[in-house]
Amino acid sequence: MSNTELQARDIDTLKSNVARLGAYVNANELIQTFGIARSTLLKLRKAGAFPKGIRIGRVLRWAVSDIQAWIDQQAEARA
Repeated sequence: MSNTELQARDIDTLKSNVARLGAYVNANELIQTFGIARSTLLKLRKAGAFPKGIRIGRVLRWAVSDIQAWIDQQAEARA
């Protein structure tokens, strides 16, 4: 998600939605919460522009705290 895309979204709403997901989220939950395509998430991961996930079993998951910190960084960068 580029800064432009993030600017178009309400930061507080994103943080609130992410907080409801639990301790860890999978790619499908992130895609649904952020309203982005799977390919966008994969591009961000590949570019190193998104928090690194951890593999739990065969599923890649992200700590909600890492996602919230990333949202805060994106908000600060646009200010």
